[in-house]
Amino acid sequence: MAAYIQETGRSFPNPTKGTDFTSEFKRPASGDYDSHGDYPGVGTGMAYTITFEGGGPGTMPMGKDVVHYIGDDDPTNVSGKTERQPIYRWYRGSKDDHMYTNLPRLIKSHLGCENESWKKAAGGYNPEPRSGAPVFYVMTKQVENSVPLKAYYSYWPDDSQLCVGTNVPTGLNGVGCGRNKYKYITTLGYVFTSQADADEYCTGGETAKPLYEYLHPDPDHFYTITPETEVNLEGIAEGGPADPAQSYNKEYAYLGILCYAFAEPPRDAPTDLIRDIGKIGPTGMPPCIDKSGWYDYSFGRQATWNGIVNGMGAWTEFMYLQMRDAQGNNVEGPPAINGWGNPDNVEALSNDAFFEWSYGLSGAVKGAIPRYLGFEDMYDSQFVFYLYDTSYPWNGPIFSTQYILSNAQCCPNTTDPEGCPQCAPVWTYHSHFYEIQEDVWNTTHTDISIHDESSVGVKESFWTIGTGSTTIFFRYLTRTGDFNRGETINGWDINSVYYFGDELKCGVMELTWNDANDNKWYVNPACVAWRLTDTSAVEVTNSLAEKGAWVGPVVPNNPAVPWSNFMKTYGIYPSIPADDVVDPLIGVWQVHTATFTITTAGDYSLAIESDNYGYMKITDSGGTVLVDREIVYASGMGSEVFQWMTLGPGTYTLETRVMNINRATTQEPFTYQEQFTSSDGGTAEILAGYGIPNKAAFCGTYEFPKKISYWKVQLNPKALIPSRTLDEAELEAVVSDSGEVIAVNIINGGRGYVNPTISVMNPRELENFSPTDTADFMEDSINSDYDYDKAIGNPSVNPGEFKQRNMKSAMKAYGSQSGIIKLPETKDKDKIKIRRAQVEISEIDTLGVIKSIRVIDGGAGYNQAEAPYVHLVEPEHIEYQSDDAGANELNDTHKQMGEAWNHQFDSPYLDQPIGANFDSETMGYVQSSFGVAQEKQNTPTSVYVEVPDSYVRAANDGVDDDKTTLCMNLPAACKEINARGYISQAMPDEEVFSVMSSLDPSIANLEKDVMPYAYKSTSSVDDYGENMSHLYGPFGKKRCIEVSQPRLYNIARWFDMPCAYLDVGDDGEQKAFGWLPYKYCASTEKEASFRVSLSCEGYVGGSQGPAFMDWFASRPVPYLQEKREAPGNAGKRMWNCRRGSIPGRCYRDPNNSSDIIFVPVGQDENTWDYNRAEFTELEQLQMWAGDNITSSAAVQTWLGHPTANDPAGTPHSVDYTALTVAACTNGQPPNDCWDRYVRGVVANDGPLTVYCGYDNQGNGLAGQTYCNTPELHNNPCLALDKVLDSSIAVTPKRVRGSGADMRMLMGPYNGTMSVRNYLTGGVIALDKAIKNYGNPYFDECSEENSWYSGTEINEKERGINQ
Repeated sequence: MAAYIQETGRSFPNPTKGTDFTSEFKRPASGDYDSHGDYPGVGTGMAYTITFEGGGPGTMPMGKDVVHYIGDDDPTNVSGKTERQPIYRWYRGSKDDHMYTNLPRLIKSHLGCENESWKKAAGGYNPEPRSGAPVFYVMTKQVENSVPLKAYYSYWPDDSQLCVGTNVPTGLNGVGCGRNKYKYITTLGYVFTSQADADEYCTGGETAKPLYEYLHPDPDHFYTITPETEVNLEGIAEGGPADPAQSYNKEYAYLGILCYAFAEPPRDAPTDLIRDIGKIGPTGMPPCIDKSGWYDYSFGRQATWNGIVNGMGAWTEFMYLQMRDAQGNNVEGPPAINGWGNPDNVEALSNDAFFEWSYGLSGAVKGAIPRYLGFEDMYDSQFVFYLYDTSYPWNGPIFSTQYILSNAQCCPNTTDPEGCPQCAPVWTYHSHFYEIQEDVWNTTHTDISIHDESSVGVKESFWTIGTGSTTIFFRYLTRTGDFNRGETINGWDINSVYYFGDELKCGVMELTWNDANDNKWYVNPACVAWRLTDTSAVEVTNSLAEKGAWVGPVVPNNPAVPWSNFMKTYGIYPSIPADDVVDPLIGVWQVHTATFTITTAGDYSLAIESDNYGYMKITDSGGTVLVDREIVYASGMGSEVFQWMTLGPGTYTLETRVMNINRATTQEPFTYQEQFTSSDGGTAEILAGYGIPNKAAFCGTYEFPKKISYWKVQLNPKALIPSRTLDEAELEAVVSDSGEVIAVNIINGGRGYVNPTISVMNPRELENFSPTDTADFMEDSINSDYDYDKAIGNPSVNPGEFKQRNMKSAMKAYGSQSGIIKLPETKDKDKIKIRRAQVEISEIDTLGVIKSIRVIDGGAGYNQAEAPYVHLVEPEHIEYQSDDAGANELNDTHKQMGEAWNHQFDSPYLDQPIGANFDSETMGYVQSSFGVAQEKQNTPTSVYVEVPDSYVRAANDGVDDDKTTLCMNLPAACKEINARGYISQAMPDEEVFSVMSSLDPSIANLEKDVMPYAYKSTSSVDDYGENMSHLYGPFGKKRCIEVSQPRLYNIARWFDMPCAYLDVGDDGEQKAFGWLPYKYCASTEKEASFRVSLSCEGYVGGSQGPAFMDWFASRPVPYLQEKREAPGNAGKRMWNCRRGSIPGRCYRDPNNSSDIIFVPVGQDENTWDYNRAEFTELEQLQMWAGDNITSSAAVQTWLGHPTANDPAGTPHSVDYTALTVAACTNGQPPNDCWDRYVRGVVANDGPLTVYCGYDNQGNGLAGQTYCNTPELHNNPCLALDKVLDSSIAVTPKRVRGSGADMRMLMGPYNGTMSVRNYLTGGVIALDKAIKNYGNPYFDECSEENSWYSGTEINEKERGINQ
């Protein structure tokens, strides 16, 4: 199993995953359309594929996720399980319809034959749960025993229905468009009709779930796999499978089990699992591979004319096998660049020819290791992750040799037609390919890195996780608890946690190994615990009972220490230090000895656990040792059960040992899929990170530089918060021709309302409306002019008109919202009064869905072109009860205010009291302040008031508050202002008053009761005058003033936005704190890219492993193969195509014409060889056979001359090397070579397998070793004609270390990820940031108490996430 992408996922799907790209298209039934040769015929039943400009079939302009090995890259599912498709649920409360889709959004096709605007209809649906998480999963593709799950929709009577297999909806008038008919929408995926069939595709210990079907009488078909979390369903008493969370009216009747599906994505197969490994071949020399039918060979003969050879038009099989031209000269390079396959020369008859045509004879070795990393383009603000597996990075031979032998050593061996001596060799063809066996390869380290190419900020946007990384990549197996910052895992301190959500099902933890604290007892306690029982589970004794001088039970104070209840009950240790003290016994085995007596012979079981290493030894009374070894150790703990030991009567000695690991010197490695439990019960498995040798991952999101401002808000988690605790309703007013509101349509009934208040906007308020400019509420803004007379004006205008934009005319025309306005285009010039409409909610169901709204008073003056907005709110309230003091006076004042609000004015323009112009909610607050009876009554001594409290407000927490300083630049001395009155100086002198007071009692009283206030007032007036004499006097003589406001935080990417979290608010109650975008400016950049590099290292194991590694490292240094030239013309069987930025050629798989094979061109081959002039032909052969083949002579040449009957390509001079071959003993070559390491030659666990070639399925064909190649042995005429191929996948100089530490370094293998500035990506992030009240990517940030509200079904009814 070669290296592959074990898991990859994205936060939102790419366009290529959309229905427009995946739908099957059919060409018209017309003879005007050509058919591909593999799909002859015309007609609507014939499918066709869309190709892209500049590339034929097989082109993927947006790239492809793959670890690319050359060859036929057929996707393979490593786990044996097929992908699952999430299914999303939507509810339209106003129509009582639940809809199910396989997309996380509604599109036009989901609404079938809807008779209203599809956008308006789609707007009536809310996701369930509010977070939009899937409600169940189905198979993406059809597998054995599965059937399609089809979705249907009827716009009348607004009902969605699911059907399995060939079933169709029942109960109405069948399938089709129109009333009482169901329109087929799509196939959601594939499900099973039995539990057993579904369980065959379960992973990780899960079981398939029944999909239960219910029916509401409206009708509304409803489907769930968790009826216990739903509401309003029939329960067990009515025959249902479970009681719902809330029964309510039990309006949904149970129908039965529709099918079987899944509750979650596969636990051991992720969003996408891609093992797109190339199948190499066919390649190899005959007779192993028959190449006779590959080309339209021409069997031309050579001829001479005046001594000149004429064989230029010939293309024979002999020329192909010998790599010669028509004159017999040697040629270099793959057939593609030597004219083979070109229809002008010789046409390819079989696609089998194209592997060697593209890659040459060394193609198999080129296919042994990855060529490049492929990526499908990602988009702005799209979160992605990739997890790679490098357990066995090989996909072909590490070495190959292909050569031609002959009997030329015995030449001359014939005569030509003229009687001259002639050399006519008999050639034999040989090929050997050596693969490393998968069971002996050991990957020891994997690294991944990211490099900027044309972009900035890439390294800051992604995590890279390899074997040496202190960041781990993990998945939660449960969602009942979480790891948080400040906790520990496997001895590591957790610095931060980022969880990407239950849909992507993964996250990262950033860790630190803290030497200073990791050995303290609080973090690193120790104990050993054991218990002996008989077959009836009756206890004989335990460690606590036999503790002796040891201490127990040992119970750690740190809840993060993953001890079992068994350890906490029976754990003992020599001593228990204080929590902040390092264990003085650390790193040393501690021995405990106990004795126990067995009275009855029988089988006994001993369970033992330890932290960290544990050891056990049992000796009977005769001194016989029954057990003596360390117990099983994993994840920092020892744990084992010695079950059913047969013990006779007698006394036994049990010696146990425990050793606490010194964590300061040993960083604990992780293992793949190792599980850890958090302090609150959450279980996570580790997928990549420190110590995991064969995994590497990267994850993150690239964001084009933006300008984002956000501010902190305080939320009341008990309030009805859209997208968190409430689905917001959307209402639409219907206006008649006469300007009255005659109905309110419920576009979306929402959900979660309890006691909402509804009101209709005043007439004309929407014209020129801007939510940030209240002046534009008026039909025409009032003129502002420096001339006060023009600004105020004289109301001489006709009351029914409003042409003069001055204040008096506006007041006369509108009459404080109750004036008279001339309606345009009315024939009789009638004047119509403006009056707010009054409406009320007439029905709201048990789920808080607005079902109907009644119009009480249609109002007047509304405009059909600008329908009024209908407000629906339900704010929290703050209650206030006044103090007793002064309550009577307050009540008198309140009564007077009430009279004023309700006073009827005698005016032609005011036919309503002031209070009539306000909605009932507002008037309720006003009336509560002037004594109108409320739920809590005002009393003679106190007043009760309720005021609305928003569910979201500025945090005002003293930390995230800010102030804006506004300064004026004019110096104060520039303007002289004298407003001083010096009134105090005009007041009588106090000494004079004291004299006069002694003479007259009335003056004394004046001095006592009045004058202090007079002095104080005059002093204040003088102070005021003094201040006003300063240019900035109104601002306390300060040039700058400060205005309080929330602090704005500025970031350049959504990634840096915090998450919402729970904490205690200003009032001491629990509050949720979040963050809201204030300003968002997108980037103007179009594209970005970055490079990803993957590398690994490992060694060959087994009994011959060290010897092979040492021998391989001693091989001569090869040369890097030159980059291939672009292949030439191959006719209609091959065409130009590309995968993202990588150009190539494509052709059809000879075994499956619908499968297209991609051949990258212009790539660095990354393959090494010895087949070049720097090495003689003998040296090239010795790269294979070593010193087992030698020669005592130099290359010899037999000169001949051409004749008319020579086949084209026949050489006229025969170059050969006479060979001497060493004999084998027991099938073993005497000297070191590749074949000595072939399994079964020297050792049964030899690391290599030898093949003679590969067929067109990529299967290796059994090959011959040096010793069992018959042409080599007992042949006195043996000669080497030439070596055609001597390739090696990895240069021996990439071996590092010595002895047992020798490692073969592989890679880096590189790929380029392109990022497109797809506007929707940034908008999706903005939308999620608003809905999440914080970071749009993470369901859980590093906050210790993240707020999860809105992520579960029926949270309010179930009492969760409140």
